[in-house]
Amino acid sequence: MDPPTELQLQNMSTEAMQAQLEDVLEGSDCATGVNDDEVVELVSLIATAVDETRDLEDVMIELGHVISLRAAIDWTTIGHVGTDVNLYCKGPLIFERMCKGVHENTYLNKLMTMFLGLEHQQELETMKHRNVTVLEDPLNF
Repeated sequence: MDPPTELQLQNMSTEAMQAQLEDVLEGSDCATGVNDDEVVELVSLIATAVDETRDLEDVMIELGHVISLRAAIDWTTIGHVGTDVNLYCKGPLIFERMCKGVHENTYLNKLMTMFLGLEHQQELETMKHRNVTVLEDPLNF
């Protein structure tokens, strides 16, 4: 599966995944029940899926690593501070002029989808992966 597909299949945040996992582990609805050994094993399996050297103290962070690994994405930080981003770009002159400098963090997605020609196709593909019916060509129905 290619990296964009992995991201398109993602339908909840790592915070929601962590909350759901905690509900399952703490609830009495588990068919077999959960004991401390099973929790330790699950924690170990998640950590191993990312990197055997990691200590799984924060499930949310590790779930993010699992998703990022499958989607071939690397991050410079685990936090999101929402500050402006300084870009250093190399490529076609028009692209360099559009992206070099300091930009609002939400502009980066717009810049990349525009440069790659994915403005509407990305949204359509994501909707398809989530089993939403879409018109391929809305003007030709």
